[in-house]
Amino acid sequence: MSALDIDVTNIRAMISAIDIDAPNIQAKISAFDIDASNIPAKISAMAIDVTNIHAKISAMDIEATNIPAKI
Repeated sequence: MSALDIDVTNIRAMISAIDIDAPNIQAKISAFDIDASNIPAKISAMAIDVTNIHAKISAMDIEATNIPAKI
């Protein structure tokens, strides 16, 4: 029975180790929150690309005015 008591203390040591790992999980969640703040920056970068699409469309409009001249 004394050997069983030693195993119980090892289980308690494992539980305390799990408690030590738990703050690391919170650190990873907070790191994910920091990554989430980068998402609006990426969306605004996409919005800048959208303005470039408008510029390309206007360039196509300029080329379309040259088509009647070629005809």
